Amino acid sequence: ELTKKSKNWCEFNLGNVRLGFLLNDFGDHYSGARSAVMFEFPEEEFHEYLDRAKVNGAKVIADNLNNPVLKSVLLLDPYGNEFELGIEGTHH
Repeated sequence: ELTKKSKNWCEFNLGNVRLGFLLNDFGDHYSGARSAVMFEFPEEEFHEYLDRAKVNGAKVIADNLNNPVLKSVLLLDPYGNEFELGIEGTHH
């Protein structure tokens, strides 16, 4: 079920999972994955999960926590896969 749609974003509900797609037209010049899975957490839990990812070997690629539109951190796991952790309710 399509639950959100805007010019650059669409989101679907898949049971208890939300799957979103963002059109990246921000002029970013990242190399590597063409897409990244994003996990959102309530603000009061966010840093716990971010610290956990780092302890398990993830490296920060881009810290967007100070960006009021994004409020997220893009990471690279030890196997070269990109993923993003965000603060729930602050995206799109």
